[in-house]
Amino acid sequence: MINTGLLTDTVIDTMTAKGVLTGDGVAPKEGGWVGGAPNVDAFKSYTVVGYDGAIPTMEGVNLYPEWLVTYALRSYGGSRLQLDWQSNLARNAFMDVNYLEFDDYKVIGILWRNLGGVSRVDQTDPSMWQSFDSVALYCAATG
Repeated sequence: MINTGLLTDTVIDTMTAKGVLTGDGVAPKEGGWVGGAPNVDAFKSYTVVGYDGAIPTMEGVNLYPEWLVTYALRSYGGSRLQLDWQSNLARNAFMDVNYLEFDDYKVIGILWRNLGGVSRVDQTDPSMWQSFDSVALYCAATG
């Protein structure tokens, strides 16, 4: 059976190594408004990785040796321009997961299901910006 927890750790580690401030399901403590208060200091952009589930790609064949594992990349910025920069940084870093091996599996392809729209979040003053991407990894057993 595929170890999705290990794959998620691999995704987060890869993105972090590429210089992306990355949270594991939640905002990293260093991300957001520096000092914790909106409009006091600068906004440090970040991306949150969320595991969204997995399905076998060839159900009933070879005891599920291949999986399509889905993720959400939720990026945040203090301005639309900063958000665009953060989203592109995260997307490019995520691409480095392709062909990586973990446990008894290897990532053999990436499917971008949706490059999320950009929206402004007005619950803070000043506003912040967000986008949510949906991406899937094709994973195949190596053994």
